[in-house]
Amino acid sequence: MPVEKKSDSPDEDKSVGDSSALHPVLSDYFALHPRFSPDTFLGDSAFDTIETYSFLKNKFHFSKALITYNVGNESTLPKIGYIIYEYPACPNEPTLTMKHLGYCHKKGRADREK
Repeated sequence: MPVEKKSDSPDEDKSVGDSSALHPVLSDYFALHPRFSPDTFLGDSAFDTIETYSFLKNKFHFSKALITYNVGNESTLPKIGYIIYEYPACPNEPTLTMKHLGYCHKKGRADREK
């Protein structure tokens, strides 16, 4: 959820934290420059959150978000390996290939592949 702005200064708002300040800073920017419509957002790993990707796409209409991977968000689940033809392998049984079953669309969550 976006935080409220602290001031009318983008530099001051940024002191709240990169990820939480991005929404109000972009809102101000696009309000001042309504004809500017960039295609790609480029950011560092501080912006690597599901919420950020969602509002960049849905509210600010970026078609691409290039954000450095944040290793702090990495899962502790076993890593998936790959076997013949680059099919993903089951992390618990590496000789079994995983089959694509479609996409999971749940309210309030990022879309995921099954």
